[in-house]
Amino acid sequence: MEEPGDAEARGAVSALRPRLAALGRRLAAFGGAGSDDTFLAKGSATLDKLKDFRNEGKEHPSTLLHLYTQAVLDITYFEENQLVDEDFPEESSLQKVKELTCILSEPEVLMRECNINEEVSTDVIQPEN
Repeated sequence: MEEPGDAEARGAVSALRPRLAALGRRLAAFGGAGSDDTFLAKGSATLDKLKDFRNEGKEHPSTLLHLYTQAVLDITYFEENQLVDEDFPEESSLQKVKELTCILSEPEVLMRECNINEEVSTDVIQPEN
């Protein structure tokens, strides 16, 4: 018999699949370029944890959203720092900023797609210990 919330969790997992693949491709695109960057390493570790949870299929959707949001923030922070380090190259920075803005909106889109309660979402980003 199906537990309450199982359908919601399956919906969150299926909505996460393409997003996790996209984040994985972003990480792979950096290759070794940011291998010593703390935020990129944290984003990669969080992404791995999310993939494990996705395979298990037992984690609450708000936890999945929290982890996904944290991975997005860590990875995009690395990318933002690259733009700063390169002094916002004229030929590519506008497109890159638009791309980052779109990626940063994905957790909110995911929350709406999965009908995750908005009260839960206000606690998604918690201060680190």
